[in-house]
Amino acid sequence: MDNNDISFEINVGEKRADSSFDKMRFNFRVACIIEKDGQVLLHKQKKDNFWNMLGGRVKCGETCEQALRRELSEELGCSCGKVQLVHVCENFFEFNETAFHELLVIFRAELSEEINMENVEDKIEIRWFPACELDEVVIKPEFAKEMMTKTSDQISWLVNDEIKKMIM
Repeated sequence: MDNNDISFEINVGEKRADSSFDKMRFNFRVACIIEKDGQVLLHKQKKDNFWNMLGGRVKCGETCEQALRRELSEELGCSCGKVQLVHVCENFFEFNETAFHELLVIFRAELSEEINMENVEDKIEIRWFPACELDEVVIKPEFAKEMMTKTSDQISWLVNDEIKKMIM
């Protein structure tokens, strides 16, 4: 993690009933939905068993759009054309025994050039998936599947609390 990333841990004051940790990490992230010819571009860390939207953490002093353009350049080695804000999500989840409170800003984006696989970051894998088959793909966060297949002119706000769902 880069020292300029907006990500920090807070002590939530007491242990949660469903887990053994008492800290929560805050993430400020951007992600994007990239579609082409009925397919959606996803990526995953090679070590993971799930896919997600391309993007990453916002650095301090960076706008969400700047962060998205930087992340696409770093991950894909290509530049981003038009971007449009579509969703803002407050996401609570657990990953590797850490609780996260994440502010996730999602754009629809177009690539301004074709992806050269030689330029793709070594630690990730990218793949185009038919939008009609996303239900069969393990994608995190899960709610992203619906966002990728539906378009709207309205910006949406979503609160997703997987931690509370696990307690219930």
